[in-house]
Amino acid sequence: MEPLEESVSRFMNWIEPLLDSRQYEVTAKSAEALLDPSGKARKLHEELRRSLPEDSSLEILRPFCEGWYLRHPTSLPIHLNPFYFFDLELSSGAALAARITSRALEFYRCIREGTLSRDEMRGNPQAMGQYSKIFGYTRLPGIGRDRTLAASDPNHIVIMRRGKIYSLKVLDEKGRMPRTKDLEVLFGNLWKKDEPLSFSPGVFTAADRPEWAAWREKLREHSGNRRNIDLVESALFVLVLEDSLEGETAICRNLIGGMPDNRWYDKSLQFIVYPEGAGGWNYEHSCRDGDVVRRFATFLEETSSEERAVENFPLLPELLEFVFTPEAEEKAREIRRNNARLRQKLGLEILSFSSFGSSVIKKARMSPDAFVQIVLLGVQQKLWGVLRSGLESVSLRHFQHGRTEGIRPLTMEGAACIRAYEEGLSKEALAPLLRRAGKAHRERIRLCQQGKGVEGPLGFLESFALFRGENPQEIPFFASPGWKSFGESWMSTSSTTNEGLRTAGYGPALPEGFGVRYMKNPEALELSITTFEGDVRAFESAFNQVGDAFLRALESSGEE
Repeated sequence: MEPLEESVSRFMNWIEPLLDSRQYEVTAKSAEALLDPSGKARKLHEELRRSLPEDSSLEILRPFCEGWYLRHPTSLPIHLNPFYFFDLELSSGAALAARITSRALEFYRCIREGTLSRDEMRGNPQAMGQYSKIFGYTRLPGIGRDRTLAASDPNHIVIMRRGKIYSLKVLDEKGRMPRTKDLEVLFGNLWKKDEPLSFSPGVFTAADRPEWAAWREKLREHSGNRRNIDLVESALFVLVLEDSLEGETAICRNLIGGMPDNRWYDKSLQFIVYPEGAGGWNYEHSCRDGDVVRRFATFLEETSSEERAVENFPLLPELLEFVFTPEAEEKAREIRRNNARLRQKLGLEILSFSSFGSSVIKKARMSPDAFVQIVLLGVQQKLWGVLRSGLESVSLRHFQHGRTEGIRPLTMEGAACIRAYEEGLSKEALAPLLRRAGKAHRERIRLCQQGKGVEGPLGFLESFALFRGENPQEIPFFASPGWKSFGESWMSTSSTTNEGLRTAGYGPALPEGFGVRYMKNPEALELSITTFEGDVRAFESAFNQVGDAFLRALESSGEE
């Protein structure tokens, strides 16, 4: 952790374009109090700096790390669990489900045996610890805070089909597995059981976390329920065999928040497959980030080696039956209705901008990522008439325990560029301002990648205060208008490579805001957009308008 003075100084610089003069003055006074050598916050910071080298478990308290996710009480679907849509599509759902299962078991073996090649980013090795938390992990609901469960040597998966839950052993004592073609036959037969939707305890995993925690205990009072819930929670992963859906948008809506009767949102991985041969997955975020689970998409595209597969592997799916009281059934219907309203309220669109492919932006001598983020500032101005705080995720896996840092893309240079654009400056006059804003954005990314961000260290201190039994709101800085405005993610953004993926996405952080997952493909910019109360069509129009103006400005100037 760097000195508190440096984090606070950088914070005051970064929030300047967000606040009016009065708000800035109030925040500046609270920042001075935060640095007071005799103050509570300073003492907590010193305690944290002393404790951290000897107690690495405190790392989970950092923003965007495990403890940060586990304390969120909201329901997981749409709000917290992201989705990925595979680029791979096979001749049938049974074929894809079998391919996924075989490759997932091989991926799991590579992780267990340490043969998975180390990830690199621009030649820098990345920490691999998150891979051990992909399979056999489940988030367990709690009152006040959730926790995670790591299964010991799991050898089975869970299959869900129209609310029916099956446990299937897929690894024997010698680590051998079924053949892919045998799995395909089994999954095809399960799909043929065209039975009506069954009542499933999976619906409870779509409730707010404290509510699910209370009902989980009630359900587990029955010994059969307890055994079966344990089987689900200790499984390697969940495989969902879905009904037919047509169109990319419909599938994405189902991946991010499908019918909860046919889901178990607490599981680290839920693979979701459709009869026509398309599929993807929904994953629980607390112990793993997108760049880690995304690697499986490329692994999936390679055919299975079948090295450990054996003929006549006993494939004996066990139907798990649950007992529900009338009270539990009524509660499940209520949760189902609430989830249906949430899904209906969600706006989700997949947008493609052929004019802004990464090759075009690079030819104009600008970083495609910086270009997208500055265009999004212009979109904010057009939609809301004001610039607000957004979020861009940056990986910190080059650090031993690194997860992500949150970049706030609004810089003073970016604000100046948007003002100039709104004032109608010529493209020749706009170009240097745009390039200056791009340079400032890249510098902010560089600082965050070096561990010199703002949200990480200051949010860590806020979490540590809570961990030590303090109320952070009693520390003036954490109740200041600057800290509040800074942490609002009106546009929550991240980028994903297109290797093995058709698209990906997550829900918005604020009802009026947008979740924006983008792929910077050479020929087109692909955006997955979600919102509850925003206007996606207005977003699309504004992005086209601002992006076109900025691209023409860049092309008018040959300068770096």
